[in-house]
Amino acid sequence: MSQENAKPKKKRTKFVVAIGVLIALAGGIIFFAGMASLGWDFSQLDHEELTAAEFTSENDYVFDSVTLEGSWNYQIVRGDKFRVDYFTSNLADVTCSETLDDTTGKAAFKLSEDWTGTWYYRIAGLMHGFKRGSVNVVITVPEDEAVTLTVNGSSADVTVEDINFKNINIEGSSANVSLTSVIAENITLTGSSLDAVLTGVTADAVKLDGSSANIHIENSQIDSLDITGSSIDAVLTETDVAGKVSMNGSSANLSMTDSSAVEVRLYGSSVDFTSKRVDIKNSFYGEGSSLNAQINLAGSIRDVKRVSTDGSSASARIDENGDGKFSKDEKYNDGKAYNDRGPDAYKTFEVYGSSVDLELTFTE
Repeated sequence: MSQENAKPKKKRTKFVVAIGVLIALAGGIIFFAGMASLGWDFSQLDHEELTAAEFTSENDYVFDSVTLEGSWNYQIVRGDKFRVDYFTSNLADVTCSETLDDTTGKAAFKLSEDWTGTWYYRIAGLMHGFKRGSVNVVITVPEDEAVTLTVNGSSADVTVEDINFKNINIEGSSANVSLTSVIAENITLTGSSLDAVLTGVTADAVKLDGSSANIHIENSQIDSLDITGSSIDAVLTETDVAGKVSMNGSSANLSMTDSSAVEVRLYGSSVDFTSKRVDIKNSFYGEGSSLNAQINLAGSIRDVKRVSTDGSSASARIDENGDGKFSKDEKYNDGKAYNDRGPDAYKTFEVYGSSVDLELTFTE
């Protein structure tokens, strides 16, 4: 067979394989949907057996570090004594350990699981998680201990309410995080398919990094907020940021309502910023492609020192008088400042890049 005839055959083979995979996937989806509609309980396929267990420090250590590894629903609560209510598994080696630091006199706690067992464990472990979804691993933390909380795991759900931490670090795929009335120096959330809800949170720095991320922050006090990733939807409501709000990503949306920040900085492609009654105290800066900023500023045109745009298809519109009538784009020639009002006007709004647009309205 000639090489000329072999190449089309290889292409046909790849095409047939691809079609076969798509048909198999579609068939699987239809099967599971149909069985679910008939009330079939897929948890019966889960071979994992969970047994309740409890950990308390035999030495009454004071813990300054808590590390949780594994795919569980974690619930962190406040109590008088450190305690962990967890589960052992027939498919994984779930262990709790404590390590004392002789220098600080504080201890580190770690919950971990090991799936590197026999072939049975590895194969049976592929069909698990149904039972885990109905139980919680509960970690009780004394309120007077400055603890760094670290969570690593695929499909990790973390719920924390009314506790003070030194630092919170959560990382995982398919991570769902709920922080309510939490005080911490630093909060870092990382993961794909990240869903995070922060309510009544007080923190020095919050860093969020994820893909397909949904982030809601409400009624919180934060010194700095840094958001990075792709396919991000971030919503801030009644939240005050004492410093900078920064977002760098692609297909990213940031919304602020009845909130404030000293400065807002956006970078990336396909970035949208919307706001209602937002107090941007010093500056707004956007740079990228397909960047749109619709800003409803708590204040008036008298507070604005400069509006500037530059780039291909760059434009700005301002409703100077609050009457819904926007000034013409000619007043904002690319690269030129508008409205140099002097020392009493201090706020600046700048967007640069390709296909960038700035719309500025006011609510006094």
